Amino acid sequence: MHCAALGYPRGAMDGGTIAATWFAGSAVASLACTGAVRAALVRLAVLDHANERSSHVGSVPRGGGAVFAALSIAGWAWLGVSGPAGAGSLPWQLMVAGTGVAAVGIVDDARGLPASVRLAVHLASGAMVAWAWGPLPVLEIGGMTASAPLALAVLAVLAVAWSINLTNFMDGIDGIAASHSVVVLGFLGAAFHLSGDGALAAAAAVTCGGALGFLAWNLSRRWRIFMGDGGSGFLGFAIAAFSVAAWSTEALGPWQCLAVSGTFVADATVTLARRGIRREALAQAHRSHAYQHLSRRWASHRSVAALFVAVDLLWCVPLAVAAGAWPPWAPVLAALAVGVPALAAWRLGAGQD
Repeated sequence: MHCAALGYPRGAMDGGTIAATWFAGSAVASLACTGAVRAALVRLAVLDHANERSSHVGSVPRGGGAVFAALSIAGWAWLGVSGPAGAGSLPWQLMVAGTGVAAVGIVDDARGLPASVRLAVHLASGAMVAWAWGPLPVLEIGGMTASAPLALAVLAVLAVAWSINLTNFMDGIDGIAASHSVVVLGFLGAAFHLSGDGALAAAAAVTCGGALGFLAWNLSRRWRIFMGDGGSGFLGFAIAAFSVAAWSTEALGPWQCLAVSGTFVADATVTLARRGIRREALAQAHRSHAYQHLSRRWASHRSVAALFVAVDLLWCVPLAVAAGAWPPWAPVLAALAVGVPALAAWRLGAGQD
């Protein structure tokens, strides 16, 4: 990893202990609060009813993602004011953008919003992230470098908007989006800790813990709950925002950030491209992602979610680490991290009904 061990002030609590405390506290709070929210959603009949485009059966309460989104934003706000162990604070743009993404998703779940409104908020959130952590370091591709600040800022804006939407696309079976987010946010948090940025390490940890607490309910056979667009969009935003922050602070290189999210980038991109080639309505709900084909073939959501986590841990994370160890090879390693899952997604029929 591109990590400079900057250390912490003498006598201050160890940065890893701080991040672990935030992680554990958020996980416990999310576990408890999600249960309470689920009971309220059932009483209010806020339910996701199965239809021909669904990958689930029956009616399941939705909107649980508001819990970890609220916990995360509250934690980020506190860190933005104080920062742990004197290691700095968080930009206010992170809280504002995260709140906007979560809010537009919650409203869309409740009453529906035009795609243009959602996209405008997603792009605005990306612009705030680029503003908070710009100008970005040069992007190296082989022997060439891209250093135009405006071009890199536009790239960051598009990356944030794409991450929000692809995470929403991939949140179609139990456990897959939350478990993937735990892996990616854990990796980003570890990178921030190793680089000495206690505030960002704790911020990633609080979101990672919140997703883990929700995951326990999401995987429950009897007490299942869905995160909804507010939750999935927020997790996609958090992953992208912290990836841009890691690139900006040089805790990680951009190719590492791409590599660690390889499975989701691959499935969502192949599915969208294939449907676009056939001129299908890209905003229309469907069941043609690779993970959806696989869940029907295996008749199991948990097994598919476990497979994606295994690929994340055994393929994408090692390649992301290797990309940091051998920077000249980083683009190739990132291409492998995304390309092999993309080939698998294509073979599984991603983008085809």
